[in-house]
Amino acid sequence: MAWIGAYESDTDRVTPRTWAGTDRGFLEESRTPSNETPPPPAVQTARTNEQTLNNNIADGLRGKGWQRRLLERGFQSVVSIPLSYQQLSYGILTVYAKAPNVFDLPTQSVLEEVSETVGYAINSIETKQGLVADRAVELQLEATESDDILHRIAGVVDAEISFEGIVPQGGASCIVFFSTDAPSEDLQACLDTLPRIERMECLTDTEDTSLFEATVSGTQLALTVAEQGGAPQLIQSDGKTLKIQIEVPQTVDIRQLIAELRRSCPDIELVSRHKRERSVQTRESFYSELTAQLTPRQFEVLLAAFYSGFYQSPRDKTGQEIADTLDISQPTFSHHLRVAVRKLLEELFGEERTAQHLDR
Repeated sequence: MAWIGAYESDTDRVTPRTWAGTDRGFLEESRTPSNETPPPPAVQTARTNEQTLNNNIADGLRGKGWQRRLLERGFQSVVSIPLSYQQLSYGILTVYAKAPNVFDLPTQSVLEEVSETVGYAINSIETKQGLVADRAVELQLEATESDDILHRIAGVVDAEISFEGIVPQGGASCIVFFSTDAPSEDLQACLDTLPRIERMECLTDTEDTSLFEATVSGTQLALTVAEQGGAPQLIQSDGKTLKIQIEVPQTVDIRQLIAELRRSCPDIELVSRHKRERSVQTRESFYSELTAQLTPRQFEVLLAAFYSGFYQSPRDKTGQEIADTLDISQPTFSHHLRVAVRKLLEELFGEERTAQHLDR
């Protein structure tokens, strides 16, 4: 027998969604929250996002918990595996067998491969549905406690910080673009007080506001939103209150999204929620299609050129100055920018990407 369930963190239970087999009675029992120790395998897996295996349920049996209920139905082995893709959870797969030691290493390997395939397939379907959906949900959220780097920076400099863009890098680091009216010297002081910041550069400095680029490590709020299928419209902090505005397709599980955001914002609260119509080709879908075509370096160069005023007339910064900021040569900057702009124009005007083989 096998079944797939969804974890409800507020009640600490896994609710069956679909199953194969004839013993629905046990599934009905599993809907009831349990304080058993150890908890049922599906609940253990939901809590840890790791496989839970018991190849001999009768071994060390005590009490009248889930182990005894399984034995009464003739099951002697059980395994629970998370259905997930990257950091997204799509449920728990639990399989029972009527003999002990059924789930050997090759079988476990097959089940894990199945779970990864299912998680990837669900993610692909939901992403595609989200990109073509004609309705979206706009969420306004606020938090006062957050590990997000922009909130931490705002607390150090005592000024408003606004998110402008993000570029994932290899490993656990990424490049964050943000604007502020705080003095540049105050921002540079963050390098000493916030060890997650590996590098920071001022791209533009005007009387009204300045644009900064920072290479940072750790979980970033904007990436969490994107991984959950949303698009950040506003992330802004004054060091005391973090304001977040995001747009998500109707297919996104908002409860799960907020649960993921609570990992870095423990006291996050939903302020408002509005449904709205949107065109089939949205800004978010175009952005997703474009970033899929660009390498991280090409995207970084394109953002840096735009935010640095490279396309202003006269230019706020030259290609050499931006290249120095990015710690690359001017020819390398020009090459990446030319390829990125070409891909941008192909997304805008090209029905077929006939020049994809060029400049790679």
